Amino acid sequence: MNDNRNRPVITGMGAVTPVGLTVSETWESLCSGTSGIRKITLFDTSGLRNSRGGEIRGFTEDAERPRSLQFLEKATGEALSNGNILENSEILEETGFALGTNFGCAESFSRYYTHRDKNPSVSTDALHQYPFGYYADTMRDEFGIKGECVAVSTACASGLAAVEAALQILKYTDAESVICAATDELTLYSYAGLCALHAVTKETIRPFAESRAGTQFSEGAAVVLIEYEDHARSRGISPLARIEGIFLNNDAFHTTAPDTEAAGITNCMEQVFKRSNVPKENVTYVNSHGTGTKYNDVIETRALKNVFGPHAHNLYIDSIKSMTGHEMGAAGLIELISTVMTLQTGTIPPTVNCSDPDPECDLNYCTDGSITADIECALTNSYGIGGANGSVLLSAFRE
Repeated sequence: MNDNRNRPVITGMGAVTPVGLTVSETWESLCSGTSGIRKITLFDTSGLRNSRGGEIRGFTEDAERPRSLQFLEKATGEALSNGNILENSEILEETGFALGTNFGCAESFSRYYTHRDKNPSVSTDALHQYPFGYYADTMRDEFGIKGECVAVSTACASGLAAVEAALQILKYTDAESVICAATDELTLYSYAGLCALHAVTKETIRPFAESRAGTQFSEGAAVVLIEYEDHARSRGISPLARIEGIFLNNDAFHTTAPDTEAAGITNCMEQVFKRSNVPKENVTYVNSHGTGTKYNDVIETRALKNVFGPHAHNLYIDSIKSMTGHEMGAAGLIELISTVMTLQTGTIPPTVNCSDPDPECDLNYCTDGSITADIECALTNSYGIGGANGSVLLSAFRE
């Protein structure tokens, strides 16, 4: 990725999150430390570990269609508009589509089984929306996308897995640009399953705090438009950020438990630098996975020390999950968008709810409001149940 003309860049972004229905709304909320965690109204939370989560409000929706699909459609429209190809059918016909999701259109699954309990003969039509490929089919028809369409699912690392899939489409097909997307929705069945894993806190999400006791789950969608820099320049588009490197791997350790030695996530970050040729010292900001679970935050701290050595203490680090909650398969891409915004603006959102920092999490986790700094290179990390890991290295675009 050393040839500037052929380096992949991000040229458009869209987001629907618990703290905003656009990228700008989301960014404003993050910088002000606004939380999107509130009481869940989508389903009855009686008997579950927590009645609160990152439910999206103020979104005009069609009750007959999966919420995650509607989030995705809106975020895609925003990204394509910002990337100046929304109305360009010629470019869209040569555009690919890569999706990451944890649960897919889980609402259709939930709706079918809820109705079946009352009426055993209920139609199975709703289940036709459940397969992950349904997203690709719908987006293809709605936006006129004729490039390769794929869907990937690697638990909570799905958003960054979609970035890798998008880059592969860009490299190995005739696509001139790729829509990279991630989405998930809150449903009773998925939320109950996550509660059963005891990953959900009974209180509130507190990344890197000594009193942390688990995460809180959310819903949302994120979309970025990726193309090569020379293609963007030929269209007169100034990129938002460069993708310097990406790497995915798996701990191969346990179905649900993390590797306490942090070997997998350490290797994941190391490989990003090995493949990008960017010196580690150039990175001054890390958008962490930061789930607020007892194990993850300590392990992530350990991994950053493994990779960066003494420089780890010079890094600015935050967890926007402290405000958005954990958007499951969409989390990684939402956090990538936040990282791009930091590169563009020099503003680092805070990690809220960390009034009692854990002594074992002794790096510079920004907890006292937004910080302003000149950030040239940044890393964003995502980890998923089952050991899936992803790291993306980004740099600010400078003419």
